[in-house]
Amino acid sequence: MKKNYIMGIIACAALTMTSCSNDEIGGNNTKQGDPIEFGVYLGRDAQGSRGTIITTDNLTKFSVTAYLEPSITPDFMYNQEVIKNADGSWTYSPVKYWPTMETQGYKNHSISFYAYAPHTNDANNLITLSGNNDEHAAPTVTISLPTGTNADLAKMVDFVATAKHFEYKTNGNEVSDKVTFNLKHEMTRIDLKAKVSENVYGSTVANRTKVVIRSLKLKSSSEFYTKANYRFPQTNQAERGTWDYKNNTTKVTTDIDLQSILNWSGDWAISDKDIISSTNQGIALEGTSAVKLFNENQYLFLIPAPNETGLTANSTSATITYDIITEDSNLEDGYSKTSATKTVYFPAGIMQQGKAYNLTFTIAVDQVKLDATVADWKEATNSDIDVPYTPDDATPKP
Repeated sequence: MKKNYIMGIIACAALTMTSCSNDEIGGNNTKQGDPIEFGVYLGRDAQGSRGTIITTDNLTKFSVTAYLEPSITPDFMYNQEVIKNADGSWTYSPVKYWPTMETQGYKNHSISFYAYAPHTNDANNLITLSGNNDEHAAPTVTISLPTGTNADLAKMVDFVATAKHFEYKTNGNEVSDKVTFNLKHEMTRIDLKAKVSENVYGSTVANRTKVVIRSLKLKSSSEFYTKANYRFPQTNQAERGTWDYKNNTTKVTTDIDLQSILNWSGDWAISDKDIISSTNQGIALEGTSAVKLFNENQYLFLIPAPNETGLTANSTSATITYDIITEDSNLEDGYSKTSATKTVYFPAGIMQQGKAYNLTFTIAVDQVKLDATVADWKEATNSDIDVPYTPDDATPKP
């Protein structure tokens, strides 16, 4: 039910980077009237959007949907853009004010606010907000991952959100209390690296081997979703929102190829033969220093596992294809090569909501080891998985 009031908002949002404290940075005080003032900051575990980490400098917009109680439709604000100006201030239109009049038996209505980023207009059609006439106690958001052949995973979104329920104008003075949002990272973040178990490429002829990753894919899994509904926190005491895995969801049914975000190495030729080139892409590993597999500032932002404790053992996996190439001038081609494709399971317990993980593939002659670590959003976690590499698994090539 729509209501017509003279209302307004002066939104003054400031973000702290996660390496700093979580102290709120408030907005400017208003001189008169009863505007709603916003204070916004990122929680320690909320950092990213659109495949990269959000910083104070690159966040230029957030969104607010709000309900005037006891309405069950968002009749106060709907998907309202709050935009950062060049001077660092935040503005939006139309401006609105706290309700102060008594209408239809309700006096000084409370307002429930739902804040989130990125705005749906900036989410590559991967975020869908419930409608402005949907009759629910709170909005819902449908989050999707890019899918299909040659899906551009660089368009993934890192969804951050929070809610403030039953907020009032709390005094009759010139300035009302601020509505302060503490945005939380509601997905799971994964970074992938790879290394060789020992230094295999050096200055001597006897030590001139490289491992070249050719392909990396995420496999289908009953605990891996490409689409799910997010529900905002239902009370002020709830730290996070929840994920609905029963309605309007999609599980991963085909492999997700990560090629669109892999950090391919530069050209490498042996005896005038292109080992790595624009048409024969690969990521070259030479030793025990881990190499980031994704492009700079790129991560996987995934829908969390349906269990609060994360993935169950042997439920979700990745497939890695690689060559082991040794320079050898005695051979016609100038090198020898064997190739292998291995499937490794993610560690049990990862992909929890609001957590970040570093996974590292360690490739040796006889095995592939996946190392993972977990902590909060700014301090990612690590752990291990071994995959046997036997002669039967290798395909010799000239």
